[in-house]
Amino acid sequence: MEPGKRLTLNCLGMNANQVGSHDTTATSVAWSLYLLSKYPAIQEKLRAEIREHSLFRFDPSARENQQRLENADADQLPYLDNFCRESLRYIPSIPTTVRQSIVDDKLGEYMVPAGTTIYILANAINRLPQYWGTHGRRIQP
Repeated sequence: MEPGKRLTLNCLGMNANQVGSHDTTATSVAWSLYLLSKYPAIQEKLRAEIREHSLFRFDPSARENQQRLENADADQLPYLDNFCRESLRYIPSIPTTVRQSIVDDKLGEYMVPAGTTIYILANAINRLPQYWGTHGRRIQP
């Protein structure tokens, strides 16, 4: 690169989608780890499931068992799947989305004129009892 030129995503061979998806994935992992640290019972149940189905990760002698390695399957970890989904519901990596109405419309009893900026708050929606029941305000994989 020439001196005095700005570094761009193009220079790095990247596009905005690659950077954006990396950021949301990292955010989701960080919040998931936070939730595991905050809820030790969930962490322990998850550890037990992983140990049961992926012993080779914890026991070096089990790594010699080729059959066990070939049968390793993330589908045998339903609690992990539930935890990941619940973590994304409870703390979404993109908590707010902004849209603009393109035509006049009605939202419930409210008139929404065309051109109105609408904020969709996933953090709030993902905890509403009318959608998630009584556990909407707590994490429950």
